[in-house]
Amino acid sequence: MRLISLELYNFRQHDETRIEFLPGVTGIIGKNGSGKTTILEAIGWALYGAVAVRGTNEHIRWRGAEGNAAVEAKLAFGLGAHTYMVARRMESSGRSVANLSVDGVPARTGFKEVTEAVTNLLGMDYQAFFTSFFTGQKELEFMRGMDGRQRAGAISRMLGYERLVRAREKANQDRIGLHREIEGLERGLADPEEISKEKAEAQVAVKAAEKSVAEAAARLEAAAKTLDKIKPLRDLSEQKARRNEELSRRLELDRAEESRAASRAKEIGADLEGLAAAEKELDAITPQVEEYRTAGEEYRRLADLQKHEARRREILGQLRSAVESETSLEKRIAELAATPEVLAGAEKSLADLERQIEEVEAGLRKERESLSSARHRAQAELEQVSAQREEIVEKKRTIEDAGQDGKCPTCERPLAEELPRVLAGFDAQLSRLDSRIGKLRQRIAELEKEPEAVSALAKLLDTLTRTREEKRRERETAAMRNEQLAAYERDLAERREAVKSLKAELETIPSDFDQERFSELHEIGKKLRPVNERAIHLRASLDRRASLQNDLKREQDALARVREQIAEAGKAIQKLEFSKEEHERLMKDYEAAAAAHGATLIEVERAKGDLKGAQAALAAALADEKNYQLKEVELKEKRRLRLHLQTLAEAFDRLRLDLNSRAAPELAEAAGDLLSELTDGRYSTLDVNENYEATILDDGELKPIISGGEEDIVNLSLRLAVSQMIADRAGQDLSLLILDEIFGSLDDIRRDNVVALLQTLKNRFEQIVVITHVESVHDAVDNCIWVDFDEATKSSRVKIHPNYASAVASDCTPVMGPDLKSGPITGAS
Repeated sequence: MRLISLELYNFRQHDETRIEFLPGVTGIIGKNGSGKTTILEAIGWALYGAVAVRGTNEHIRWRGAEGNAAVEAKLAFGLGAHTYMVARRMESSGRSVANLSVDGVPARTGFKEVTEAVTNLLGMDYQAFFTSFFTGQKELEFMRGMDGRQRAGAISRMLGYERLVRAREKANQDRIGLHREIEGLERGLADPEEISKEKAEAQVAVKAAEKSVAEAAARLEAAAKTLDKIKPLRDLSEQKARRNEELSRRLELDRAEESRAASRAKEIGADLEGLAAAEKELDAITPQVEEYRTAGEEYRRLADLQKHEARRREILGQLRSAVESETSLEKRIAELAATPEVLAGAEKSLADLERQIEEVEAGLRKERESLSSARHRAQAELEQVSAQREEIVEKKRTIEDAGQDGKCPTCERPLAEELPRVLAGFDAQLSRLDSRIGKLRQRIAELEKEPEAVSALAKLLDTLTRTREEKRRERETAAMRNEQLAAYERDLAERREAVKSLKAELETIPSDFDQERFSELHEIGKKLRPVNERAIHLRASLDRRASLQNDLKREQDALARVREQIAEAGKAIQKLEFSKEEHERLMKDYEAAAAAHGATLIEVERAKGDLKGAQAALAAALADEKNYQLKEVELKEKRRLRLHLQTLAEAFDRLRLDLNSRAAPELAEAAGDLLSELTDGRYSTLDVNENYEATILDDGELKPIISGGEEDIVNLSLRLAVSQMIADRAGQDLSLLILDEIFGSLDDIRRDNVVALLQTLKNRFEQIVVITHVESVHDAVDNCIWVDFDEATKSSRVKIHPNYASAVASDCTPVMGPDLKSGPITGAS
C-alpha cells in the first residue's frame, strides 16, 4: 500500500487541508497540539470509519465550522497496479455517506459497505492495520505494565493467532450444537413395531378399494354405450336446427337489403333530375359572374394603393409624435444632469460605513470567541473532574463492599484494620473534587453572562448597521436616477434615428390612389357577390353528376343480386326438411342418458377417492418406515461429525501453542537486526524469553536495559519487527510505515541513528512517515510537511516542500501547499 493524497474539510483542527504523499522518508513536523496526529486519525477514519477516531462524531467537526457544514475526508492510495479513492462525509445532521472508486470508476457506496470493501481489499481489519502499518504516539512501550501472560496474549492478538482461538471456539460450539441435534433426533425416533402394524392395515384397505373401483367402472361402461348410441342422432338434429336458423336469419336480412337498395336507387334518380335544372341556371348567370371577376381584379389593385396611402398618413403622425418626444427627453436629461456626482458621494459614504462595521464585527467576534473558548475549557475541566469523582466513588463502593477482606488498590494486600483510613482518604479526595466542581460551575455561570464591553460593541454595531441601511437606500435612489438618465439618453438617440428613418420612408410611398373609382368598384362587388356565390354552389353540385350516376348503377346491381339470394334461401329451407318436434324429442332422450352416465361417473370417482386415501395411508406408512431408516443413517453421520469437531478443536489448541512458542525467537531475531542498525552495531542481539521480556546481549552476556534511551531503542526495534511479522502473516507487502512521536527520551546521537535507520529501511518500505515535534529532523528526511496551528483562525495550516534538504541548499523556504476544497460525496447509508 502507498499513500497518494489526503484531503480534509472541517476535520478536527483542519478546516481545509490537502497533502500529497511522496516516496521515501517524509517528516510531518510541528509543535504539540498543531494537528499532526490528526492527519493519521483522518487516514484511519477514511478507511475504517468511526472506529478509528477518538470521541464521538460531534468531536470530529472543526469548532469554527458553520452550523450546516459537513466533515469530509478523501484518501487516495495505490495497491498493486490500481489506484483507489475512498471518501467519507458526515453531514451536520449526523447522516454519513461514503464512496469507494477504483481507477476513477465508482465501485462501492455506503458507510458500512465501504468499510467492508476496504477490509477485504487490504486483508486487515482496523486493529491489524493500526498494529502493522502504524506505530502510534507513545506506543513504543506497548507491553509496559503487562505480566508475562498479558504480553503473550498481546503478541498473539497482534500476529492474528486469536483466530485459532476463535476457530477452536467455533468447532466447540458446532460440536455442542450437533450433540443437541443428536439428542433431539434420538427422542424423535418412532416405534418400528407401530410403523409395521400401520403398513399392514393400509395394504388391506387398498385391496378393498381397488375392488370397489372395478365394479363402478363396469357400470360406467354400460351407461357410456347407451349415451354413445343416442349422441350421433342428437348431433345430426342439432346441425339441421342450426342450419334452419341460419337460412331463416339470412332470408330476413336479404329482404331488408332489397327494400333499402330500391329506396336508394329512387333517391339517386331524383338527384340527377335536379342537376339538369342547375346546369341551365348556371348558363344564364355566367355573364354577371364574368363582370364580377373583372371588377374584382381592378378593386384589389386600388386596395394595394390604398394601403400605401394609409402608411403615408401613419408616418406623418409618427413624425409629429417623435418631435414632441425629443423635446420632452431633452428636458428630463437636463433635470438629471447632476445625478452621477450624487451617486459617487453616496457610494463613498457607504464604503466608509462598511469598513467601520467590519472592524466592529471583528472586535465583537474576537471577544465572543474568547468568551466561548473560556466556557468550553471550564466545561471540559468540569466533565473531567466529574469523571474522576465517579471513578473514586466506584472504587470506594468496591472497597466498602469487600470490607476488611478486600485488597489495597495500590499494593494489593488485604486491608484489614487499614479499611477506615483508606475510606477516609477517599472521602478527602471526594471533598476536594466537590469543592472544585462547585467553583467550576460558578465560573461557567459567570461566563454565561455577556460583559459590558461586548454589549457596547453590539450596540455600536446595531447603530452602524441601521445607518448603513439608510445610506444604501440613498445610494439605490441615486443609482436608479442615474439609470433613468442613461435610459433617457438612449431614448433620445433612438428618437432622432427614428425621425430620420421615417422621412426617408415617406419619400418612397406612391400617391396615385383614386378613392371615387375604389368606392364604385366596391358597390359593384357588393351587388354581384350573391350571383358569384350561387354560381360556385351550382358548379359544386354539377361536380357530383358522375359520382351519382355510378352510385345509381351500383345500387341497381345490388338489388338484382339480393333478389337472387332470396330465391336460393327459400329453396334451401324446403330441401332441409327440418322438424322441430322430432328435434325436441331427441334432446330429451340424450339428456336422460347423459344424467345416468354422470351419476355413474360420480360413483367411479368416489371409489377412486377411497382408493387414493387408502394408497396415501399406505404411502405414509412406507414413508414413516423410510424416514426411520434415514434418521438412523443421519444419527450415525452426526455422531461421526461430532467426534471430528472435537478432534479439530484439540488440534487448533495444539497449533496455537506451537505458534506461540515460535513467536518469541522469531521476534528476537527480527528485532536484533534492527537493533544492530540503530546502535551502529553496538548491540546486535536481543533475547526475548517466554514472557516476552527483552534483554540485550552485550559482549556475549545478557544485560538488563538501564537507560531510557536504550529502552526506547529496544522498544522501537521490537515494534518494527512486530509490524513486519503482522504484514507477512496478512499476505501484504509492508510498503508503508508510519511512526508517531517515536523519539521519546532519545539523545541526539540515538535520534540521528533512528533517522539513518529509516533511510536504510527505504529498501524495505516504499514510504516512511515520521510525525514529530523535533524540528531538526527535517535535515535528514526526503520530504517535509510542516503543520502549524493558526490562533487567529483556530485551525491547522499545512506547508509542504518535497526534498527539503535540496531546498535548503538552494536557499528555498517551505511554501504553502495547494489550497483545495474537497468536492461533494454522493450516496447514502
